[in-house]
Amino acid sequence: MGWRIKVLNYGEIKSNLSKLCNGMYAGIERQSPYLGFLLQKDGQNVLVDTGIHERFIVDGKAWGGNPAVGGTRYVLDALKQEGLEPKDIHMVLYTHLHNDHTGACEYFMDALNIFQKDEWLNLLNPLPSQQVRGDYDMQVIDTFRAMPRVCMVEGDVELANGLQLIKTPGHTLGSMSILVPTDDGPRIIVGDMFHNVLFFNPQLEELLTVDGEVIRIDPATAQPASHGPIIVHSLIYDHYAQYQSYYKLLARVPEMSGKYILCGHEPALVYYGVQ
Repeated sequence: MGWRIKVLNYGEIKSNLSKLCNGMYAGIERQSPYLGFLLQKDGQNVLVDTGIHERFIVDGKAWGGNPAVGGTRYVLDALKQEGLEPKDIHMVLYTHLHNDHTGACEYFMDALNIFQKDEWLNLLNPLPSQQVRGDYDMQVIDTFRAMPRVCMVEGDVELANGLQLIKTPGHTLGSMSILVPTDDGPRIIVGDMFHNVLFFNPQLEELLTVDGEVIRIDPATAQPASHGPIIVHSLIYDHYAQYQSYYKLLARVPEMSGKYILCGHEPALVYYGVQ
């Protein structure tokens, strides 16, 4: 029996797609959820990412001054809806250590916490551009150091429970994706390597909201096919690494679609869940 994946909604941020897409897709306002994922098999509870901390939402606004809701309470409530408390989580996997993915890490001190070594080094030594944007929450450094069970991996690793960690840098130095074997084939949780499905399918004609409503895309605003198969958005630090990570994922799934690639801020996952 394979793993089961449940989508956890930790809140949301509203923004114009053009802010991320280098001026393309102008006029499309979108609700982007802060997502986590609960992986379950044989009594194991594995959590992927822990949302945004409330200290990064000031006067109802988060990154870029965009309206947002979220915080540790949202993470705890999401687990409660699944009948769980933080003590029930055996392992936490971090796609990366940005502030909107480590927000509630302090609640999982007794779990095995796993992330890439390069991501830890990036957290300890953020670039000036990362500091200006406040990408990392420097307060979590002491939290991770106080955890009795932290595992910093290097590169691609298969865990004893069958989950596969794939290093996919580009968004950050040590971003990683999690390949989850399910009864319906592989599913790969990619964090913010791709914020949503549009970023690896730029020719989409429509998008879905968290409520299942359809947003039509004006082709005149979309990324031209000649620009390549992915959108290298404004929060990508290493374009070369981004493309190499894309090819690593392309080789591991039947097709690059929202069925197999689970993005860290994909609204449709809130509405449909994992297909």
